[in-house]
Amino acid sequence: MTFRPVILASLLTLGGCSDKATSDLDAAKAAAYIVFGLEDGTPLAGAAKGENLPVFKQTSASPLTFVAENQTAKMSISVTKADDCNYGFEVAAKDQTFKFSLDFSGLSTASVTDNTDMGAPPHGTSLKGSKMTCDGSQSQEICQTFKATEVWPLRFNDKDPSRLPAAVQTFKTNICKGKA
Repeated sequence: MTFRPVILASLLTLGGCSDKATSDLDAAKAAAYIVFGLEDGTPLAGAAKGENLPVFKQTSASPLTFVAENQTAKMSISVTKADDCNYGFEVAAKDQTFKFSLDFSGLSTASVTDNTDMGAPPHGTSLKGSKMTCDGSQSQEICQTFKATEVWPLRFNDKDPSRLPAAVQTFKTNICKGKA
């Protein structure tokens, strides 16, 4: 009988840890969707026409990692929550790795943009009010472009891009609270 309160307290403590882990995972998933349009099942853009497009599958929860691969292409994207408004991203494809972090505390709006540059992915994500910090020499050009335009140049063809404004509002209301 005396062990029941200890066991109950232990279970409640574990439950609390589980809720935090779940909320961190949900926050990282929201950040991945806002920036990339990325979620489980999103196809990898840019494969040759007629090629079987690999789809992203979540392969890890901590850090949140998605991988898409087939015989000719492989890309992985990892998202790490630093705090409610700051997230680290690592994008690896072929022999390139881009590492950057985004501070969403000033995020005011996000929208899908069309890229007009030849060779660029067809869509990007405008992240008005966000601040980007880049790590490593491979990331610096993208970082400078983002700082000048507030547009992340790679957005996958998500299932319903009209969800983006609502996703941003939910993120600002429930995760990155009390900011911008």
